[in-house]
Amino acid sequence: TLFRSQRHIADSAQLLAHVPRDESSPWLDLGTGAGFPGLAIACVLPETCVLLVESRARRIDWLVTHLLAIPLLATPTKPF
Repeated sequence: TLFRSQRHIADSAQLLAHVPRDESSPWLDLGTGAGFPGLAIACVLPETCVLLVESRARRIDWLVTHLLAIPLLATPTKPF
């Protein structure tokens, strides 16, 4: 539902206040699943490199489809 998605986005964005980091270093979202928190952070910090790592092909396909639908993100996608 919309409420659940908004909650996931808000929870993901909270990481920004709690993770000390160098502005030039990339974020790494291991086992990203549906893209949380990686996609939310990429939207909030569009100039920051966010690497989404997922081992399951089905979820990778879903992520690629949705990444292409977000014009804000110019995310290169490379399945491994």
